[in-house]
Amino acid sequence: MSRSAARLTRPAVRLTKPLRDAIAAGHPWVYDRAVAAPPTALAPGTVVRLVDDRGAVATALWDPTSPIRVRILDRDADATIDDAWVAGRVRAAAAAR
Repeated sequence: MSRSAARLTRPAVRLTKPLRDAIAAGHPWVYDRAVAAPPTALAPGTVVRLVDDRGAVATALWDPTSPIRVRILDRDADATIDDAWVAGRVRAAAAAR
């Protein structure tokens, strides 16, 4: 999926609390009380765009069954989550050890 396609097709989940700066600083998740319900039912593991009143914040995984409703995948809201993305994250983690 291209960056522009991700922007148009990925469901948006809206923050209800001011967490943009914490997420930008590396905080990895958002609790249920800090997000509005998405406009449609989303399955656990759906990749979403996390947004706030100022616009896009991050790319994340949605989990409607957990108190940790959103898990941040990438601070780039238009990131393409594919095999190359996963491989890059694994390489970065290995290099950090």
